[in-house]
Amino acid sequence: MDVYVMIRKHNSTILLDIKENTTIYDLKCMIAPLLNVRPFDQLLFSKDNKQMMNSDKLKDYGIIASIATPQEPVQLSLVVRDDEGDFNPIDITPYSEPPPLPIVGPTEEKEEEEMVIESLILRATETSMFSARPTSVEEQ
Repeated sequence: MDVYVMIRKHNSTILLDIKENTTIYDLKCMIAPLLNVRPFDQLLFSKDNKQMMNSDKLKDYGIIASIATPQEPVQLSLVVRDDEGDFNPIDITPYSEPPPLPIVGPTEEKEEEEMVIESLILRATETSMFSARPTSVEEQ
């Protein structure tokens, strides 16, 4: 079955659609050409920040089709070896927050305005209702 995996590295995100019986090493091989980083220079971590072993399969970490959906892919963290041969710590830049939404509901000022408008409309209809001269059928 297909699983959807989101791999996060610093400010990069990779979304892959792969089989749940894919090994971690095979997953690293898929990532390698995208980031130009050899599989042995990569470490993958599960959502619990547990290092994933090359010989394990995704399903060994609970990454199965019913959980890793297109709407909610499983997020994995990726770290790569630096120039000195050490692995950098996990560093995931959070997604930016959208700006706050404007308040679009009734406010006290709007409620007062609406009450004034309603009373004006009511007066206008009452006035027009009583000022109209009734006509009889004979006059028409």
